[in-house]
Amino acid sequence: MEATLEVIKQKVGSDPKWASKAIVRLFEEQTASERISYATTEKNGRGFNGVDAEILSSFAGQIQRGRSLSPKQLAIAYKKLPKYAKQLLELANTSKPEVAAQMDQDPIQSKPVNPNRVGRCENCGHELVAESIEYETAKGVQLETYFYCEHCGYDQYAYSLLRD
Repeated sequence: MEATLEVIKQKVGSDPKWASKAIVRLFEEQTASERISYATTEKNGRGFNGVDAEILSSFAGQIQRGRSLSPKQLAIAYKKLPKYAKQLLELANTSKPEVAAQMDQDPIQSKPVNPNRVGRCENCGHELVAESIEYETAKGVQLETYFYCEHCGYDQYAYSLLRD
């Protein structure tokens, strides 16, 4: 299927695989500091806008940890993602053909590295889990560390490292 602006708008606004891949791909376009802070601080036309950065970055982290988005999260993503269709089309056209073709495949599969319990959740008081994951991106292997609570779902992106 050839990616056109209308096809991308329709797919990211209705298909869980496309939405998940789009979220992760847009997150990769954020600057390093924006990925760490879950905020958009530079007006460079790349990644998420300032309004969407926090929630869609959180979704990206969840997807990268191998978790699916809930129906409620997908509904939010479906509303927000069509506005990024032009950027996604540009990314698809400037990426290697095999990268663009991956939009129809399953979301990125991540590999947990050294999960361990650290501290308490500031929301509910249960133990936090620190988990580092590595996953393939168009730019190389990304290693990221997150803290999350299995009880209430609180999560915090800690830091990222890109390895060749």
